[in-house]
Amino acid sequence: MKSIISFTAKWCPNCPRMKPVLEKLGEDYDVTIVDVDDNPDAAKTWGVMSLPTTLIIDEQNNVLERAVGAKPYSFMLDLLKD
Repeated sequence: MKSIISFTAKWCPNCPRMKPVLEKLGEDYDVTIVDVDDNPDAAKTWGVMSLPTTLIIDEQNNVLERAVGAKPYSFMLDLLKD
């Protein structure tokens, strides 16, 4: 099963646009939201350079897809398709 990790920050102007998208995706997928100010090591580990960054990962934590910037629900759903 694919999972979603989304990196955000309170000061990020585009991050709030991802909130409803992630909430809707959370109905069918495991979604984790990481605030980079609270957890800078996670951002470094996953190679996050811009916000928001949303990763689609597999069961072994391999990154399958990376979306940088606020994306619409339909775009994110396409990334999650097999």
